[in-house]
Amino acid sequence: MDGVSVFGTFGRSAGAFWHWWLGELSGLLPAGLAGLFVLRRPRLVLWADGDTLRLLQERSAGQPRRWRSRSIPFDRPADAAAAIGKLRRRSPAMPVGIRLPWDDCLVRSFKIPAQARGNLRGILELEIERVTPFRRDEIYFDFIAALSPGPDGKLNIEQILLERSRVDPLLAELKVNGIEASFIDCWNKQGSAALPVDLLGAGRAGATRPRRSAIGVTGALAALLLALAAGTIYLDLDRYQTARDSLYAQIALAKREATGLRRAREAAATADATVAQLIERKRQLSPTVAIIEEISRILPDDNWLNNLRVEGDTADMNGFAKSATSLVAVFASAAAKPQALIGDAQLTAPVTFDPGRDREQFSLRLKLKKHDLTQAQPNTPDGAAPAAAPSTE
Repeated sequence: MDGVSVFGTFGRSAGAFWHWWLGELSGLLPAGLAGLFVLRRPRLVLWADGDTLRLLQERSAGQPRRWRSRSIPFDRPADAAAAIGKLRRRSPAMPVGIRLPWDDCLVRSFKIPAQARGNLRGILELEIERVTPFRRDEIYFDFIAALSPGPDGKLNIEQILLERSRVDPLLAELKVNGIEASFIDCWNKQGSAALPVDLLGAGRAGATRPRRSAIGVTGALAALLLALAAGTIYLDLDRYQTARDSLYAQIALAKREATGLRRAREAAATADATVAQLIERKRQLSPTVAIIEEISRILPDDNWLNNLRVEGDTADMNGFAKSATSLVAVFASAAAKPQALIGDAQLTAPVTFDPGRDREQFSLRLKLKKHDLTQAQPNTPDGAAPAAAPSTE
């Protein structure tokens, strides 16, 4: 083996060791800080552009990207795997990943208390099935958290979710060809850069980020962080339970108030209907005083009454008249007028003659008409309208 081959082999080995060592160190840091210290290597990206796949060789930060002109239909993942295999022959260690457009991912923006920073991933996993229509095993996900809380003491979080069915066939084909995808991310909304997420490593169902071996102080710190995270989750769950119980109590009180209000409205509607019926009945019945006045006006001067009773739609009277038959005719003639309050008149008992009074004693019943009080009352003989009369006898 010549010197160039030896140095080439040594250089590749040293580079691989350097990237492995940086990866081990980054495992001891939070996910947000680890990305700042890991050296970015060139990597191959399968960019899903609509229904096609484009090959993108992404250089280190600050260097331009080199685009491959070849496009592969998205429904032919075997062709994509073969094309990547050819590109990796010169650099087998080059990472391979998949990048989706912004529209293929579901992005949730929300806030969370800063105290929950230590267990963000666990909290977000619990929230997936509650806030999305998907099960946990149907989703890849990762998130971007603000480095510091806002004025309200809460962290701004962006959670990025992807349906597994969108990329699983491509992942499976790559694996068949001996290629293990290293990451899955997506473009930002403007399509100018990739979001700093790894949906594959962070969001695979049942998987978590790789654990790095650590001993001594690192292990103690990890245990302390775990205990703090567990305490935070317990406190959050307790606050959630308290808030839920309070909300349920308010809902029950609101239901009772709504039921009472509905019953009150029904009772008011029933009372309104009853009052309306009474008003209509009163409107249709002529007042007693007006009836008495009209009977007095119609009754000839040489006749008089012993008794008059107005009840419902009838008026019963008895008294003495020069001729009872003529009296019936007088009332019948008056009843024919449009504004008359009385209707048909008929005798209710045989007529008897009283020699002492030189009069016939009669019993007469008048049928009263239904009368709209909004219409004008019949005028008195002198042309003046009669005064309003009470509705009772």
